[in-house]
Amino acid sequence: MTDQVPAALQALGARLRRIRRAGDLTMEQVAERTGISQPTLSRMESELRQPSLAQLLTLADVYGVTVGELLGEAPGRATAVIDPAECVERVGNGLRFRVVDRGGPGAALSAIQVTVPANRGGSQTQQHPGDEWLYVLHGRLRLTLADSTQILRPGMAAHFDATTPHRLDAADRRDVELLLVAARPATQMLTPCLRETT
Repeated sequence: MTDQVPAALQALGARLRRIRRAGDLTMEQVAERTGISQPTLSRMESELRQPSLAQLLTLADVYGVTVGELLGEAPGRATAVIDPAECVERVGNGLRFRVVDRGGPGAALSAIQVTVPANRGGSQTQQHPGDEWLYVLHGRLRLTLADSTQILRPGMAAHFDATTPHRLDAADRRDVELLLVAARPATQMLTPCLRETT
């Protein structure tokens, strides 16, 4: 399998570099603040590696921008209906996700529709600032928090400190659909895909 970045993320590297430089930050400083290694940051900026959702949340927090800005999405508007079918599906660290909230500067929460593929590989856990709350819509989710593992069925929810090493996997041979709400200490949050109300 190649390490190619999907077309939707091809301009992300240039935006990451531009935003980092606009903040007068070196790659070394960003690595210290995020816990993401300099080689990994370099590969992201060179468009040789796609960031995970956790890495996007962490970088947005450090850069003081929204994840939507990192992804090149248009700013949110005050009155909007969000149609997930119109939102761009992203891929990161084996997960597929769509930003489905109004977001924008000052928002305290970010809502993300996440698909955990049944065949998700690897075993790497994620950590980032803030809290996460998730609600299982379809499938059975294996939630790993540090050394603990729980199986969540549809209708079950979990709330945890996102600085705890965590991982999402399908508990059986079916994809898992869930709604994830992330809250971070910073006021800048995710920007959604929007459609005006009539």
